[in-house]
Amino acid sequence: MGLNEWLLTCANAAAAALLLNSGLAKAVAPDVLRRALTEVVPSFAGANAPVMVRVLAAVEIAAAAALLLAPTRMAAALLATLLGAGFAAFGLLGKLRGSSTPCGCFGASDRQPLGWTNVALGVLLATVLPLNAANGPATPTDYTAGALMLAATGTLLLCGYTHRRVVRRHLVVRLRRPKPTH
Repeated sequence: MGLNEWLLTCANAAAAALLLNSGLAKAVAPDVLRRALTEVVPSFAGANAPVMVRVLAAVEIAAAAALLLAPTRMAAALLATLLGAGFAAFGLLGKLRGSSTPCGCFGASDRQPLGWTNVALGVLLATVLPLNAANGPATPTDYTAGALMLAATGTLLLCGYTHRRVVRRHLVVRLRRPKPTH
């Protein structure tokens, strides 16, 4: 693969890692995002809201997986771009309405509400389709293998980063444990 193909593979793998972390977090704990969305869009408080969040999670996970496979890359790029535009729009809405409820966005376990992080990551995701379109529909033969490997690594690193406080707390406890004496 040439440099352009590697850059495309890396960009798509990064987008897939972000979508996968985001989708898995919503699938496991939909109420976190539901509360944040209800704060900025009160009509989102309906009984179907958790189901809608889980459907969004499934779409994000499917888009992540499809972005890594050569035959489905272009369709997934369109979906990733639409999701990114939605993330950016809700981030902007959260910022404009003074959101203070943690959203758990992108798998994060911190107390950050909808805001500029959503806007920035949403805009980055929105570039997936133009980037893929600029590289054309042809996909190098090594694309899927490289994208899968890079996305797996990216997902692990992103998960560690978004939960860094929890990881640090558990590592510190293990490191400070006194050694048993025999």
